[in-house]
Amino acid sequence: MTETIDGKVDMESFRKAVKELAKPYSGGFFDIYYHGGPGDTAYATTANYYVAATRWEQHEWSDCGGGIEWTSWLKVYYQPKAGGAISSLGLGAAVIRDREDSRKDRTDLWAHDRAYLKADLQNDTIDTGWMNEEGHIVMQKSIRLKK
Repeated sequence: MTETIDGKVDMESFRKAVKELAKPYSGGFFDIYYHGGPGDTAYATTANYYVAATRWEQHEWSDCGGGIEWTSWLKVYYQPKAGGAISSLGLGAAVIRDREDSRKDRTDLWAHDRAYLKADLQNDTIDTGWMNEEGHIVMQKSIRLKK
């Protein structure tokens, strides 16, 4: 639960809840195996919400050969400041390294390993995407958070 005594949420309890939701995972079926987890997480606030954007990455491989496939995406978590459940949206999934054909690799995305998040305080809108060390942003989306 991320609510404080007065029923409202604070940023610190929201951060702890997001860390609990964004946990690494692994598994497999038949001869396909995978593991993944969160990378970078950015936090922001709007007039009515606490917001987090996490860049996830999953690696998948097979015992039967081939390489390792990398899939990355962004997941946005948000919670009303007045209290209530955390909602999430998955955005921008892309296979950045193809298991079978290196010509399909998205090498242009490899360096973009950070989550970008900018919030409009007045309108409950956010801009999010993938960012590299120099601040270049790709896979950018604008979202209006729903009440």
